[in-house]
Amino acid sequence: MFHLAFTVNLVSSLPPVSTMAVTSTGEIAAVADPVVFLLADTLYYLIVFYSVDPDCLDKGAYNAQLRVEKEDAKPFVEEWKKKLGSEDVLYLVDYRDVVLTPGKYSLSLNLRSGEKKGSLSMRVEVPRDTGLAASDVMFVSGFYENPDAAPVKRGDVGFIPNPTRAFWGDTLFYYFEIYGMSGDSGNYVVTVAVEGPDGKPLLATRPSVKPKKGETAAEAGKMDISTLPQGEYRFVAEAVNLATGERVRIQKPFARKTEMDRYAMDPTRSFIDYLATDEEKKGLKACQNSLERQAFLDAFWATRDPDPATPQNEFYDGFALRVRYADESFSQINRLGRYTDMGRIYIKYGPPDEIAREEAPKARRAYIRWRYNIQNWEFLFADPNNTGEYQLVYSTNREERPTLFYDKPSDMPIEEELEEWYWKW
Repeated sequence: MFHLAFTVNLVSSLPPVSTMAVTSTGEIAAVADPVVFLLADTLYYLIVFYSVDPDCLDKGAYNAQLRVEKEDAKPFVEEWKKKLGSEDVLYLVDYRDVVLTPGKYSLSLNLRSGEKKGSLSMRVEVPRDTGLAASDVMFVSGFYENPDAAPVKRGDVGFIPNPTRAFWGDTLFYYFEIYGMSGDSGNYVVTVAVEGPDGKPLLATRPSVKPKKGETAAEAGKMDISTLPQGEYRFVAEAVNLATGERVRIQKPFARKTEMDRYAMDPTRSFIDYLATDEEKKGLKACQNSLERQAFLDAFWATRDPDPATPQNEFYDGFALRVRYADESFSQINRLGRYTDMGRIYIKYGPPDEIAREEAPKARRAYIRWRYNIQNWEFLFADPNNTGEYQLVYSTNREERPTLFYDKPSDMPIEEELEEWYWKW
């Protein structure tokens, strides 16, 4: 066996996963999904997609080791290092391709970041297919109109992988390939369905008759699962070669998440930097896996819910709206708006009662003044580098220390002092 490596980073969140997904043990929360595709003849691609929660990483970096073992064969081992390009990456999707021959394999993906460790174990059987056959089902989060712009591409289909095997919302997206169709110009039929845990059919599409364009076909599609309640299900696909009567059936479990899970799915949920106490921050870092992390965040936001008797958490809804506004309004090239001074003040205290843009005539520069009337707070922001990022230079809120200036009493008015500071800068 040999290896081809590909990597992609996405900004997203680490959502809840299906109970059938491969989840990590240890201090690093991660989830993986191995998928097998035919390469040629008796060679197959094994693609191991995995997702890591960057909040579990020390300084945004980790070491990884993929180990693939087959009985009576030398193990394949690959090690690599990865460092996130930005502190604002919330969710990492990475994958590795290993080319294998038919057989049964044991896989382990081991992660290390500082003193933290995490590991995932998987078993994969690569079939020796003859006649009509199919790849594994791969669940995806969505397809790209322009495949070349997609983080992952197979043939002319571009998509975002979903290794969690969980879908929040009304649509399930899938991709699989069919192999070994005879070379005639006939048709084949594809049907996809959803079964319950007991195998009972719950949803099904109408059989789709398609013309064959060779011996291989790629099936990328979606299903409306809005009528399914929250729970675990099985996706089933069947293809029939009308020329020969051969048929192949594949299946894969998945989880349906409903509106009640929307807080767990929201990427803002894990952004607790401005709210958490030191003890709560330590508690989050101490979570051993994704399930513990989800439970911690459930409790964190529940304690701040003003009306626990309702499914809505009004405190969180307001907080999430402020975070989204900060990201939309204050983001810079190198970081999200939530990490800027203006973003931090907006998220913590809400929109100011008054906003004034004032000029520093001597320096020919502007500064922005925010006032919160009830608290009698005033914040001044300046843009010394002329980049568009206004940084805090003065604050009457003693908890908010200015980034560039100071808030000690002065003999001159702050406006004059800021004018002098701008001029010297």
